[in-house]
Amino acid sequence: MPVLFIQAQGTPPPTPLTQIAREGRRVVPTVMVSGQELIGLDDVAALFQVTVAEDAPTGSVTVTYRGRTIVLSSTQPIASVNGRVVTLPAPVTRSGRRLLVPVEFLTRALVGVYDRRIDLRKTSRLLIVGDVTVPRVVARVDAVGPPTRATIEVSPAAPVTATVDAGRVIVRVEADALDLALPSAGGGLVDQIRVGDQPNTVVLI
Repeated sequence: MPVLFIQAQGTPPPTPLTQIAREGRRVVPTVMVSGQELIGLDDVAALFQVTVAEDAPTGSVTVTYRGRTIVLSSTQPIASVNGRVVTLPAPVTRSGRRLLVPVEFLTRALVGVYDRRIDLRKTSRLLIVGDVTVPRVVARVDAVGPPTRATIEVSPAAPVTATVDAGRVIVRVEADALDLALPSAGGGLVDQIRVGDQPNTVVLI
């Protein structure tokens, strides 16, 4: 007798997940179900070049990448990664014809068979894949003055240059992209701190 998959109907999250890799940026489709963010295994296959096979009688799903396998259960929130068991926030679920897994599958299970780094930053809505540099950049206005003092922290540390142009200070970080936390408003002589025109710049106006 085949095992029935749990059925799930979800809605897109308020802010989409963005993948950053050497190949560029792309939006990663996900859905929210009962407070849990899920990703379709069809999208995982397209993003990471894995193959997905479903075994309806046992209720298991096998994800394969270059001869390395992950076996997922539809009844338990676990995965066997090359024989090593890891836990997940939820088991495989179904939405129509699609199979869904928690986004944490990427960093708890897929990373164990994949040949590139996978870094999921849910708070920042970033999925970083491969050898790209994406430091965390936190900007704030420390004192409105006079004088006005603003701070930009880069972690991990990276070379930074700053140029002044027509009432703007353009801060350029040597990185592929930035994981930004910017204040919603300025203060004192700083009207605004915003994302620059380039993916590795911050502008103080």
